Amino acid sequence: MVPQPALAVLLLYPLSDAAENHRRTEDEAIEKGEKKDQADATGVYYMHQTVGNACGTVGLTHAVLNLTDKLQLTPDGFFHKFLTSTKSMNFDERAQALEQNDDISVEHEQIASAGVTDGNEAMNTNLHFIALVGVNGSLWELDGRRKSPVCHGPTSSETLLRDAVRVVKEFMARDLGEVRFNMVALAPAE
Repeated sequence: MVPQPALAVLLLYPLSDAAENHRRTEDEAIEKGEKKDQADATGVYYMHQTVGNACGTVGLTHAVLNLTDKLQLTPDGFFHKFLTSTKSMNFDERAQALEQNDDISVEHEQIASAGVTDGNEAMNTNLHFIALVGVNGSLWELDGRRKSPVCHGPTSSETLLRDAVRVVKEFMARDLGEVRFNMVALAPAE
């Protein structure tokens, strides 16, 4: 049902104790060099998330700015301008640039105020977006709350969706019985 090749996957998942414990343990293993499939993140566009409730924006930014070889960015659009101004910055400097960016703030507020949600507000709390993107032959988990990008092994344009689903299933296995998982694929229009 998903047009191929999928370019990236955005995952929305619950921030449970199990998910947070896994994140901390995996971050420590990466720092110590103990994560067996952690590849070199050179060439991966990544930034930390310092703005509250902006995980969707950060996730989408991670997806788009890691796909500039496949997407045509509008020269006067937000993504092109943001990439141009931040590509030489580190993770924290990029986060600060996003925090101070008026273009995305105005656009975000306009879109958010136009939306109508009938969902139960309590059901929609403690959820978080991340991006799963293929860069340089590896599948990367890009979560602005992490210390760095997380590699989940090899991938290709032909297998990205299947490889991302494998990672999503790992998230789901940490929270059996939880139903608040959603995926959105960035894929070609048919």
